[in-house]
Amino acid sequence: MKKHKGLPAEQRVVVLPMDQKDSKSAGGIILPAGMEEDVPGLGTVVLSGTGSKDNPMMYNTGDIIVYSQYAGLDVKLNLDEYGEHTYKVMNQLDIMMKLIPVG
Repeated sequence: MKKHKGLPAEQRVVVLPMDQKDSKSAGGIILPAGMEEDVPGLGTVVLSGTGSKDNPMMYNTGDIIVYSQYAGLDVKLNLDEYGEHTYKVMNQLDIMMKLIPVG
């Protein structure tokens, strides 16, 4: 797949999801990633739109965010700086929070 650069539309961000590892239930049953109920996703913003006068962008490249597991669309892209992955493209309003490092 050919490499591309991208610029999302005004309120959109492109997110590289972090790997969700398998986990064990209290009874020792291994739950494959994505099988838990309503587990939010974690990811890194790799591209963000320009925002608008009424709705400025709240998220920038490099921000680690938490989003609903149903947010956005999965798109397979080969981005120049980040490589070929399945990214999530979503509206910034679908993001629940930004994680801020402490200390």
